[in-house]
Amino acid sequence: MKSLRMWCAVLATIGLAGTAQAWRASGWVYTDWPWAYESTSEDWHWFSAGDTQWVHAFSPGSGWARLQQSSLAHGWSFWDGAWAYDAETGAWCWLNTADTQWVVNMRTGAWGRFGEQQVPDGMVLISGGTNAGTDPDFGAYSLTVSSFCVDKYEVTQAQWDAVYIWAIANGYDFDNAGSGKAANHPVHTVNWYDVVKWCNARSQKERRAAVYTVGGTLYKSGQADDVVQTSAVGYRLPTEVEWEYAARGGIMNRRFPWGDEDNIQHVRANYHSSSDSSYDTSPTRGYYPTYATGDYPYTSPVGSFAPNGYGLYDMAGNVHEFCYNWCLGHVGSYRVGRGGGWIYDAYSCQVGVGDSHGPGVADIGIGFRAVLPSDSSINVKDFSLWQLPGQTRTQINSYVIRTTGNDLIIIDGGTKGDAAYLREFIRDKGNHVHAWFISHPHFDHVDALTAILNSSEGIRIDAIYGSIPDEDWMMKHQDSEAFDTLQKLKDAVEQANQKILELSLGQKIRFQGATFEILAILNPELTVNAINNQSAVWRVDGGGKSVLFLGDLGVEGGIKLLTSAYRHRLKADYVQMSHHGQNGVSEEFYEIVNPKFLLWPTPDWLWENDSGNGRNSGPWKTLEVRAWMEKLGIERHYIAKDGLHRIDF
Repeated sequence: MKSLRMWCAVLATIGLAGTAQAWRASGWVYTDWPWAYESTSEDWHWFSAGDTQWVHAFSPGSGWARLQQSSLAHGWSFWDGAWAYDAETGAWCWLNTADTQWVVNMRTGAWGRFGEQQVPDGMVLISGGTNAGTDPDFGAYSLTVSSFCVDKYEVTQAQWDAVYIWAIANGYDFDNAGSGKAANHPVHTVNWYDVVKWCNARSQKERRAAVYTVGGTLYKSGQADDVVQTSAVGYRLPTEVEWEYAARGGIMNRRFPWGDEDNIQHVRANYHSSSDSSYDTSPTRGYYPTYATGDYPYTSPVGSFAPNGYGLYDMAGNVHEFCYNWCLGHVGSYRVGRGGGWIYDAYSCQVGVGDSHGPGVADIGIGFRAVLPSDSSINVKDFSLWQLPGQTRTQINSYVIRTTGNDLIIIDGGTKGDAAYLREFIRDKGNHVHAWFISHPHFDHVDALTAILNSSEGIRIDAIYGSIPDEDWMMKHQDSEAFDTLQKLKDAVEQANQKILELSLGQKIRFQGATFEILAILNPELTVNAINNQSAVWRVDGGGKSVLFLGDLGVEGGIKLLTSAYRHRLKADYVQMSHHGQNGVSEEFYEIVNPKFLLWPTPDWLWENDSGNGRNSGPWKTLEVRAWMEKLGIERHYIAKDGLHRIDF
């Protein structure tokens, strides 16, 4: 902080505070008013949200102080235009006074243009999008991701050691210390728990937010299978979809990360060659001859082979790489690994192949690389929308909206098992929910809200909106489980001294940057698929775009809405797929909406209609609905099974 203090003194002397324009740009988060710097304690301070003239010192004993309009009072120096925060490096930066579009990183001394994506050293920015095509062996695929940064190389022994030593000194514990054949070889003999804790430590070491929590607490020790991957902008493992999207390198329809052929040879990757696969055409067989020396493992220095189209190395071979996901059909037992390795055959090196690993298993063939969400790089116009992934195997409906007016809005929220993740997500956004919308009182929509109301842990909720059936109707038309869900919600609402504000048809609830328009409420006369057909429907407008939220509305509720006065308001750019994308509204309904983008609150097993015996072995209609959507020419699918999604309007 000494350098910051020096610059504060310089700025105060030459009177440059407030010279820069106030904007938010890609890569750089510009603090044009919420922060102040106290030269005595060398601390940065945040304004009280309720009174922008007050600041709070986070150091002990500093307390609150009023910031005078002169911007200089009681030891406070307020830089409303001279400072920017680089979210990628965690450093405060000073604006160049000659050109306010440039900033200098006070920690590294490097200059960067305000508005450019700042990518950490050793990482590559992967722009969000969709890679869809036909894999030579596995058929049609579609991969959709938001932008993220990913390690250019597999994490090396040297890189692991640097973070590991810091972590041990700061209260972390690991099952394995990690090994490597040399400093520039990939680390191995680490298990999934070690890797996740290491990612947290790497984030903290670089003064970033740590991603992984257990029960709302930073994950630093032990083996925990209920680890929550929060939305914090810190290091984490890639999801399986992110990994494959990155591995394909922007090329479609290929078997391997390179784009010129579908064969593999030792000149391409460090793997175990054999004649088992026709596409293994290597003239040398067995382990890679150059690296098969001395004791196991036969790893190679990272970057020994040509990169793929995104500039990523060893996406096939060297070491197998952990992903965040549980294996489909083995939740709680096995985590996904990708990319093959020095001990793996050609088949495992394909970009479309995933293998399973027990999270507690550490061996000489497994390593990893990390990703960093580019959440801070997006320039929000009116509001941001997050589709949250489920934290259990159960389907959920859970969305979060943050407007430019800083309003935080929750839609449904998921099951009790999702409460810890949602609570952490809300905490990360300031712990203040301005509005909570309930589509209907099914456990996979409202139990997280019930849990949070019963134990808020500091979360403030201003208003809860819904259209809730009465008890007599529920007793007559629903089973005891649904009735109990509603009773527990009502009890929690009362205990929290809240109430559910009844929605009305045509009602518009306005926030700065987003407007909710209510298009459907209770349908008590509909007793077929009864509770789902009670789903409230609303349309959110902002940023020149519209999003239609359908809850679990069924065919009957959809028909009623199509014949209502609000039919003309159904057409939308985005639509939340009704009833998790199966057995919801009709094909005709979606044709009327005519969306270009789809929000699927759908887990992997439901996406594939997999009851445990493989694709299309279940009774659900997801594959049928997916076929409908193909006819509509959808531009992009956001699927909860693929992890957290963010969309900006």
